[in-house]
Amino acid sequence: MYYIYLLTHKRCVEHSENGDIYDTKVLGIYTTRIKAQAAIEFFVKKPGFCDYKDNFIIQKRKLLGDRQKEIRAVFLVEHERFLYDDVYRKEFLCICYDEDSANGIIDAEKQKSQYAEDIDEYEVIEYDLDAHSIYWSEGFD
Repeated sequence: MYYIYLLTHKRCVEHSENGDIYDTKVLGIYTTRIKAQAAIEFFVKKPGFCDYKDNFIIQKRKLLGDRQKEIRAVFLVEHERFLYDDVYRKEFLCICYDEDSANGIIDAEKQKSQYAEDIDEYEVIEYDLDAHSIYWSEGFD
């Protein structure tokens, strides 16, 4: 079994009767907790992140799928549930070695009843291991 470390930044943007709404950014996927912690030191100095220094989360996640000899990238499976206007609730379902396994997870999730009546969007996003997300490397407003 192989584990990796998902680094996110999560901050509450709206309080609601149905639960708080969070803005969650995936900052990178790392092979060790030490590398994920070093990434926090990189991001915490950037605009936006410096205002929410305590909102970084490191999650140890099991890597799913057929393991390949050398892993340079992994595939994150996300599910977004439409709430209203441009507001979605994001859930990270899993991280896979290969894209075929990730797409298989989506097929299985679509069969589950909890998602049957919602307006859903699934996405498979490839991330280079031990690299900072290019989307957030300059921070945010």
